[in-house]
Order: sequence, then structure tokens, then C-alpha cells
Amino acid sequence: MEVLKKHYWVVKEIFKYQSAIGTSSGSVPFAIPLNFYTEFVKNTGALSDKDISISQSDTLFLMINKRSPMTPLNPGHSFVRFQFLEILMRLGLKKDLIYKELDARINNFMCKYICPQLKVDKAQDYRWKRYWNEPVDNLYKFHMKLFQEVYKNYSGTLKLPGEENYMGASEFEKIWTDSKLQNDRFANRDMNVCFNLAMQTRVDEYNAYRHIKMTFIEFLEAFARAADYLSYPPASVSIHEEYLRTNTNELEKPEENNYEDDEEDVTLEEMISQPLSKKIENILPYVLNN
Repeated sequence: MEVLKKHYWVVKEIFKYQSAIGTSSGSVPFAIPLNFYTEFVKNTGALSDKDISISQSDTLFLMINKRSPMTPLNPGHSFVRFQFLEILMRLGLKKDLIYKELDARINNFMCKYICPQLKVDKAQDYRWKRYWNEPVDNLYKFHMKLFQEVYKNYSGTLKLPGEENYMGASEFEKIWTDSKLQNDRFANRDMNVCFNLAMQTRVDEYNAYRHIKMTFIEFLEAFARAADYLSYPPASVSIHEEYLRTNTNELEKPEENNYEDDEEDVTLEEMISQPLSKKIENILPYVLNN
């Protein structure tokens, strides 16, 4: 249906986010479990006793899920992308029966109930607005050897002999737990979101594993997204001194008073409003000193 093509980008973005927060720490593939699906549909406001009840919605979930054989890329009691698209279509067909044309019924359902649930910027919009700019590019070029070293140290433990190197979700998560950067603003599910939104969408995510194998280019974007979540202030002087002692070939010594000695002097609003390049730079000492 053309109406599904029209709204597909919204479905894809919502699925990437919901599957990331619904998947257990370090687990793959990213999929939406029943409880997260039920909560999502309830939040849309589409459920009612008149047309679609909660029990009917959950029964539809189980019917669609059981129809496809369970595989490592299609976990039981969870939705992968094509299943999520199908159930939204079926819910749309059951809702607002005053629309006689099926396309009109689905279009109304998507516009009224699903599109408002998009919680994050479209992945490509984030790249244009925040990530693809000269300050970030210059920062990555300047520290490229350091980023390559981090990727090398935290990738490859999951690959098979002879397989091209990649980073898995659990390896990406380990970067932040080792660095002790995990906090209330950056929990395990946020790490999943950064990982999943940075990954290129693949046509076949049912038979091939490429969509959960992070390349170095995808890692750089995921790292930037994580820095955006963290919004750390400049590291203390002591942390930067240790950073400089271990990375003297990569960095020039900063001028006096370049960094804050007391991070609490910076408000949350000021931390969040920092340029992305500054946020990335601020967490480098923590990542590289662990």
C-alpha cells in the first residue's frame, strides 16, 4: 500500500527507538517485547472498548509473532521490524471504521495515533542538525588514532574466526561501564538507543546479521550520540593531567585554566546546551583513562 510507504520512515524510527529501550542490556537483536508494545499502544490513545481493546491488541501481537518461526534474529514474544509494521497496519484497519477506503483508514490511524509517538529526531535529521558539521569533523580528525584505538580495544570479541571485525551492542556498552560514565541520564537502555540509531538500516534484518554489527564509521556516530546524552562538563584538572600523561603524542598541553576544577559550577542547562563537539571532547579523558 502506498500509504504504508508514506509513513514508513516514522514506523522505522519508532521501531528503532522502542526496540532499543525494550531490549535487555547488551542483548541483540533489538526487538519490541509484548509489555513494551502494550505500553506503546496504550500511550497512542488508540485503544478503546468500542473497536480495539487491550486484550485484542495483545492477542493480535501473539498471533503475528507465532506465525514466524523463532530464530536468533526473530526472538520469541518480541516484534522485529516487519512484524511491527504489520500490526500497525492491522490496528489501523480496525480503527475508525467510518473511513470506507482502507488507505484512508490506515492514513488516519498513522497521522492521529502513531506519528505523535516519535520521541526522537529522525536519525538522518540528527546527522544534519547535530553531527555533520565542521567542529565535530575537526575533532574526530584530530583524535582519530585515539578513536581507532578505542574501537580496536572494545571490538572483535564476538566475531567468528576469519570474519571482518565489528563491535556488538555489549561491547559498546562496556566502553561506558568501564569509564564509569553510566548515570541517571545515561542508563543501559540509552546506550542501546545510541547504538541502534547509529546503525545503518538494512533491507534484510531477518536472515542477515549486518544490522547489529557496528563498523568504525557507525561507532563514531554512536559515540557522538552517547556524548550528547551525557552532556558532561569539562573534566577536572586532575583528570586532564592524567589524560595528557598517557596521550602526549595525540594532544597538545592546554593553556592554564582551560578546564573547570569543580564540575558542580556548571548547571544542567549549560551542560545540555554545549556544542556536540565540546561534549565529545569533554568525555574523552574518562574513556581513555579507564
